[in-house]
Amino acid sequence: MVCGTAFQKLKPWCARFCANRSLFFSLFIGGAALLAGCRTAAKQSVVRPLSAPEIQSIQSGSNTAVLFRLTSTENQQEFSETLDDVKWNIWDVTDWQHCRRLGNRDGSAKTRWRVPSMDLGRAGWRYLILKPGQYFIEPRPVDADGPLPVYLLSVPCGSPIVYAGSFPFVSTNTFLQQGQAHRFYESHGIRDELDAAREAGAVLSPLATGVMSALAASNDLATVLGPYSARTISSIETINHPPHATRYVGRRAAIFTAAPLLGSSILLFMMLDDTRNNQTPSYGQANQKDDPTGELVILGFAATLAAASIPAAVVGDATIGSAMRWNWSSHEKALKQQMIQFNLAQHLADALASTTNAVIASNETNSAPPTSLHVTVDRIGLDAMDYAGWNYAFQTEVHVAITGTNSSAPLWEHGYVYCHQTVEKENVPFTTFLRYEKPAPHFLSPYKGNAGRRRLQEQLDDATQRLGGQIAADLTKVGLTVTSSGALLTR
Repeated sequence: MVCGTAFQKLKPWCARFCANRSLFFSLFIGGAALLAGCRTAAKQSVVRPLSAPEIQSIQSGSNTAVLFRLTSTENQQEFSETLDDVKWNIWDVTDWQHCRRLGNRDGSAKTRWRVPSMDLGRAGWRYLILKPGQYFIEPRPVDADGPLPVYLLSVPCGSPIVYAGSFPFVSTNTFLQQGQAHRFYESHGIRDELDAAREAGAVLSPLATGVMSALAASNDLATVLGPYSARTISSIETINHPPHATRYVGRRAAIFTAAPLLGSSILLFMMLDDTRNNQTPSYGQANQKDDPTGELVILGFAATLAAASIPAAVVGDATIGSAMRWNWSSHEKALKQQMIQFNLAQHLADALASTTNAVIASNETNSAPPTSLHVTVDRIGLDAMDYAGWNYAFQTEVHVAITGTNSSAPLWEHGYVYCHQTVEKENVPFTTFLRYEKPAPHFLSPYKGNAGRRRLQEQLDDATQRLGGQIAADLTKVGLTVTSSGALLTR
């Protein structure tokens, strides 16, 4: 009976479809053509010159066009990459406290390489629009697998077009996995082809006055220091940023006050749905319609409870949450003062000086130019392990850089993060994560009073030991030492 009724309802639709099948087929074919055209346009969009708004932003100095060339060699024959997107890893490290990866992972616009013309694209030339600042880039062919060298790119202010260098690769191994070819490539460093870059820049923007050379530099410490038998650091400068505030304190109060109302609303919706599913149809009274008043009342009551949970959460945060934050403020102030007095950056500098002095190279005939070591504590404090403010753990992020004594431009940079093992962070080639197991994340109560200060002191000591040991190991691995007369500068 039910099947017959359903068929009777569907019969007019079937008749209409048969009568207008040509229209449906036309719509289907047209939609397929439209999708194919969009896909083709997406591929061709990689080959395009600068737009008028981009030229305006470049002329105003807010953006810069970065040119580079990427080629790969296989079987002793050099060929250029296809015109597909060259997806590199790019990280903005202008501010290490807010280091972020460009692309979909941080919610920003997708980073997309483009070519100014078809001929330049076949020759391996690409360009990208970036804001002036410091970037880490990982050049790679389209089908490359495995890690590749990372370069430090400095995009200067006031330069419309800069040339970042040419990156040649050689294919070393090819294998098939699930029908798809994977290749491993060997990087052959970076080449300077400034004259060819100027010709490409003229095609990219005929109005540009010229192309400035801003070659990316390898971020490998041994490569940066060069073939010196003795590598020394003449001074160590330390910077401590203030401890960051404890976030999400008191947010649990908003959850507790809103949970009963929201939970009751969900239960009412579930009960209403079960009631509808368990109703037995009465075929003897087919023309009699059910009275929906009861369902509408329950539905309205459930919606009212759900809506009321929002102001309840606001009230809970403003009352109980404020009391929790006020109670925590005095303990947080004491812990911040303790971290400031401890001076983690200075402890790390002292540990590095005492560790590296023990392995000072005896041969000073081929010494590298004097360099300065900068140790900066970017972040330090208690980090919330969730958005509800349930558990907290100690975490600190340290930035280490080496510069020439006559220049502030970094020769080498690296980040070190000391955090709990449950912290989920992206593993990047310029950051080392040192994870601890205990103490486990907990409420803020263990960090209150004298017990809390002792707990923090133990973690500061452990962070000094593990961070200092890792940094010293990275420096001494390439023979870098602190001179016996090296000055320690703190600010």
